[in-house]
Amino acid sequence: MARLFNTPMLDQLATKSIVLDPAITRTTGEDGEVVLNGSPRAVNRVIDASTASLITSALEDVVSPKGTAKAAMVPGYRVAGKTGTAQKPNSRGGYSAGKYVVSFIGYLPADSPQLACIVVLDDAQTKPGENYGGIVAGPIFSNIARRSAQYLGIRPSNVVLQLSNNARENSQATKHSEQYIQAQTELLD
Repeated sequence: MARLFNTPMLDQLATKSIVLDPAITRTTGEDGEVVLNGSPRAVNRVIDASTASLITSALEDVVSPKGTAKAAMVPGYRVAGKTGTAQKPNSRGGYSAGKYVVSFIGYLPADSPQLACIVVLDDAQTKPGENYGGIVAGPIFSNIARRSAQYLGIRPSNVVLQLSNNARENSQATKHSEQYIQAQTELLD
């Protein structure tokens, strides 16, 4: 099951720390014609714009060929994001072996954000040692973000880092992630 979540913290970073009033920005009629085309109103700034830019830069490093979420890259777009991996607690006050919640949250294009997305998997079934947000949730984010960007008509970024085909072919973790994303995509379709 796919769910869309509002991501206010990420939205604030993406808008250079400006808090926006929630607003319906576009509505279409039954015939597909735009009925309302508005924009949200800025409320206030929560952190300095230069600090938000530094954080965005660090989050872009996460989604780079040397980052922990290279599988979250979206061809043609600069992506900023963060992985998450948490071992699940057991009933005895410790942690359950091999039980994790993994996630990836990101936005694109990083230089002019128009799309934010979070992917959370509770107890994803993976090979041992591969249950990490960047490996499991990252490629699912990539697929959702790629399709969403195409659907929404979001223009590609000017400067893009892409994982080379050779590096992608040599990465067993990425191969496993691609198989996993294919299975998840079939569930969404």
